[in-house]
Amino acid sequence: MILQLEKEIAKLQTVNQLYRETAANELLLKEQIAALQENLKRSKEKCASIPSLELDLKKARDQLTEWENQAQNLFNTPSLSQVTQMVEEMRQKELMLVNDVGNLQLELNSMNRAYSALAERLETTKGEGKAKTELEDRIKKLERKLMVVQRDRDHYRAVSEMYEKEMTHIGGSKEIAYLFN
Repeated sequence: MILQLEKEIAKLQTVNQLYRETAANELLLKEQIAALQENLKRSKEKCASIPSLELDLKKARDQLTEWENQAQNLFNTPSLSQVTQMVEEMRQKELMLVNDVGNLQLELNSMNRAYSALAERLETTKGEGKAKTELEDRIKKLERKLMVVQRDRDHYRAVSEMYEKEMTHIGGSKEIAYLFN
């Protein structure tokens, strides 16, 4: 009897262990069912949006075809790869032109600075020219005065020489001639 009871206890413990594992498995299965139901719900929503997406895809394909046709007509090329190549060439040309514009802008700035410097120099030169003109005018006035002074000197010398001749002719005293000189 004890032996039987011990066997039954062991059997019951095994069954009890089986029930516990089954309960744990049941919880795990419930979580999996909830996750699968959520996935099913999302899948149904996605399936419901498929016709809308297919319509959007058809519109996008039509637009792409229209753009391809316009690009091919615009560039007179039979293939889209040639259009792509031409667009890339245009981009390269644009980059070169932008670079050229930048270089020209730098050159323009440099020339503007040089122009400003030359304009300043021109103004300085004009100022110096005015000063030079004023100096030339002064020199001319001084030359005229010098000529007048020279004429007066020559005139006085001539008068003095005439006086000396007359004095020597008349026989004037040497003292008077000496003082006159």
